[in-house]
Parts: sequence; structure tokens; C-alpha cells
Amino acid sequence: MQFGNVDWWLLAPSLSVCVVALLAMLLEPFISEKKQEIVGHFSWIGLIVALYFASQQIGVSASTFGGMFIADDFSQFFNLIFILGAILTIFMSIDYLKKKDNNHGEFYPLILFSTYGMMVMASTSNLLVMFLGLEIMSVALYVLAGFARTQLRSTEASIKYFLLGAFTTGFTVFGIAFIYGTTGSFEAMDVINHFRQGGGVDTFLLIGAALLIVGLGFKIAAVPFHMWAADAYEGAPAPVTGFMSAGPKAAAFAALLRIFSFGFQDLQPVLEPLFWTLAVLTMTVGNIMAIRQSNIKRMLAFSSIAHAGYIMIALVVGTAESASAAALYLLCYAVTNLGAFMIISQVDASSTNDEVTSIDNYSGLGRSKPLLAILLTVFLISLAGFPPTAGFMGKFVLFKSAVVDGHYAIVIIAVMNSLVSVYYYLRIVVKMFMSDPEGKPVVVPALPAFLVIALLVAVIAVFAIGIYPQRWYPFDGLTIFSLN
Repeated sequence: MQFGNVDWWLLAPSLSVCVVALLAMLLEPFISEKKQEIVGHFSWIGLIVALYFASQQIGVSASTFGGMFIADDFSQFFNLIFILGAILTIFMSIDYLKKKDNNHGEFYPLILFSTYGMMVMASTSNLLVMFLGLEIMSVALYVLAGFARTQLRSTEASIKYFLLGAFTTGFTVFGIAFIYGTTGSFEAMDVINHFRQGGGVDTFLLIGAALLIVGLGFKIAAVPFHMWAADAYEGAPAPVTGFMSAGPKAAAFAALLRIFSFGFQDLQPVLEPLFWTLAVLTMTVGNIMAIRQSNIKRMLAFSSIAHAGYIMIALVVGTAESASAAALYLLCYAVTNLGAFMIISQVDASSTNDEVTSIDNYSGLGRSKPLLAILLTVFLISLAGFPPTAGFMGKFVLFKSAVVDGHYAIVIIAVMNSLVSVYYYLRIVVKMFMSDPEGKPVVVPALPAFLVIALLVAVIAVFAIGIYPQRWYPFDGLTIFSLN
């Protein structure tokens, strides 16, 4: 493969994140443990620079490194999600880690390296490069899941996540190997050439595609590859849980959408029943299990699984329009979920119970901290899909793309599941405003200024996307894959 001249400008968003991560690692040893938040502030400032580079490349359609690295609207849109998610995570972590007496500076480079891996995944159609990005993202997440070192649940979460993640890595590698053996290339685009040259639906190609779905299905916590999610989300520190539920899920979907909605589009008639079954199982099991939870992080873990089922509708439809709708949905979900976790992290940090974040901890929050309760209510009703929030608009655009393509049954099932989800989201609202705390109430101190700003940005975005989605949805489905 000939690389030719490398266009470093196309690499600027991801490279800047990587450079900031390396500099943060070098900075951390020279700062005392009590002042490690300096590394956090340095990290989010660096991410602002990366966000600027990514925003400047909207509308660009080019590639470098022999076509292995792609810069198009699709990749830059997802890069904005990843960087925004990392910034919000760092904002909620600075105060949280100090309150939990876990103020170790290596936390922030791990967030940055994980973000870099996500950006690599969204910026390639080369299966080998995608796998490298997946592993960079995953290794950092394994460490972050166990970052609360003194808590048994956090260690358990990290070990479970690592062991199951390592196991499913094998499926991903074997899937890539089968695809390479069939097509002679790591490029997803070459699957199209395979069909155009009369290759037909090869058994080994189908096996490779199925194994790849298993590997990436683990990252999005699709049923039946979801068994790690609840324990990992519960045991990880609250900011890490929010980060895991937004960024890695978006990265895995970015890879799935780029590979299967374009590269493997000739396999769509064969894979559609598989995606249909996985989508229905994922949204249904996620919602049913969420109803049964008394721990808010476990509840949101199963809620995250249900949302993955909704987003998988885009893979069922398999069009560029549905892929763009899924991208908007992921933006809505990331902003909403991270906003909720900013509040959850503060309640968690203020709780005397280090093991469990019970829904009962939120009883009476509407009286003790009415503004926090109102903001959390906004995020919860957005997750449920009430208008005029971002959650409603994300579901509307995604379901509409399926209806236009004639997939009525799965949309009906998704709407029914959305109605079920209203129960467990509003249950928390009822606890906050209509229940008295059992025992000593949780006292949430005043929030730092930067966290207040982050919360305001999140809640404004929730309504801005819900009321005026065109501003946040500037590309139609056909231009997502304009490079190809």
C-alpha cells in the first residue's frame, strides 16, 4: 500500500487528543496529589483545541495514509460527540475524584486515550485500523472501570469487563480474518468489489460478518452480549459510567454503520433478519430489566442497552438516511445521558454509602436541591423521549427513517418499548418530588462553577436539539459517505 503524502491537517483532531494525553501523562508526576485537578483542567483545554480542529473539518471529504484514514462529515460528526463527551466527563470528574479521595492524575490521560481510540474507529473503513482503535479505547476503559481501587465492586467491574472484552476480541479478530480471506483486503469497501466481480454471498464472508457483529455487539451491549454492562456500570465511578455509556457506544455504532450500511450493503438482505432480531431483543430485554432495578446506575445500564436496541434499527434499514438518523440519535443520547450522570456523580460523591447508589438516595431531592432535581428531570424525560427534548427528536428521526423504508413492525415494537421506559424514568422523578427520604437524607453541597456551566450547556443542548434539530443535523444521509 502506497501512503504517498500524508495530509496532517486531516489528522489534526485525533492527533491533538493523543498529544494532549501524552503531555498530561508527563505533567502528572510533577504535581502533588492534592492538586491533580490541574491535569484535568489541562486536559479539557486540550480537548477544546481538538474540538476546534474537528469543527473546521465539517464539509471536508478526503483521506490519507493510503485511504486508511477518512475525514468526512460522518467522522467529524462523531468526533464532536466523542470530544464533547470527554469534556463533560472531565468536568464532572474533577470535583468527584476530590470528594471520593481518589484524586489521581492518570485518570485524565486514560479518558483522552480512550477518546483517541474512538476517533480512530469513526475515521476508517479499514477493518484492521478499526480494530486498533477499538483496542486503544478498550484498554483505557478496562482501567477506568476499576479506578475506585479501594472498592470491591469497582475491581470486580474491571475484571469482568476485561475478561469478557478480551474474549470477544477473539471474535472480532477471527471475523476480520474471515473477511480478509474472502476478499483479500481489510477495506470494507472491497466487499462491494467482491460482489461486483461476481463473488456472490460467500459462506466465509457471512461467518466473518457475523463474528464482527458479535465483537462490536459487545461494545454496544446488544443482547445477548450485554451481561457485563450492569456490573461494570454499577462498579465503575459515576463519571466513568457516564463516559462508558456514551462515547464507546457511539464509537462502536460508528464502526457498525460505516461497515454495514455501506461496505457490506450487498449483504443487507441476508443480515437484515439478524439485525432485526438483535434490535428487538436488545430494546425489550433492556427495558424489562431496567424496571426491576433499585440501583440508579444499574437501571441506566439496562436503559443504555434498550437505547442500543433503538439505534440498531438503523442497521435493519441499512440506508445512508437511517445511518445519519442514528448519528443524530447518538448525539442526543450522549448529551442527555452525560447530563444525568453529572448530577448522579454529585449525589454519589455526597453519599455515605460507597457501595450502592440507590434510587432511594434521591428521595426528597426536589425539596433539598430543587434546581438539581429539575435538571435531572429534564434529562430523564429526554431519555424517555418526551417532546420538545433531544430524546424525542432523536427517536422521531430514527423511527421515521424506518417507516419511510417500510419497516413498520419494528417501529411499533420500539414505540411500545419507549412507553415501557416511561415508568422507570418517571419513578425517579416521583422519588425526588413526592417521597420523603428514608433515614438521613443525602446532602449535596454547592456545585463548582465549571460543573454548573457544563450542566447548563447540556440542558440547553437538550432543548436546542429538540426544538431546532436542523442546526445540529446539517447533513443529509447521502453526504455522510461522500468520500466513498
